[in-house]
Amino acid sequence: MPTSTIQEVASYLREIKLILQGSPSNDARFIVATVRGKNIETLSTLEYDTEDVKNTILSLSSTDYSSGPIKDNAIKGDLWVFGKIIKGREVYIKLKIQGDNRYKQVSWSPKTGQVVKIEFCS
Repeated sequence: MPTSTIQEVASYLREIKLILQGSPSNDARFIVATVRGKNIETLSTLEYDTEDVKNTILSLSSTDYSSGPIKDNAIKGDLWVFGKIIKGREVYIKLKIQGDNRYKQVSWSPKTGQVVKIEFCS
């Protein structure tokens, strides 16, 4: 269930985008988690490389928000989840910022459950 206001989502996206805009795709601060099969498979199906991933994340807006922050039980920090239609496929994107402004994209995979799009009211 979504727990953030539109202002909190916008603030988080600004922070992610500032990190990514200052980082070439091969910079250590830009990490795409590809160790899980579904992430590799999704990126391969979409024919996406790290530059495509970076550009997609830079295009995210509050309307793509699904949920977060959610406590990550595996690695300290919070996850934020966004949903996006890419090449006709609904994909969910989990984002995380780790210490020292290191950005880590935790997951990039096909929608397996419902990605809830949130409409914010002022």
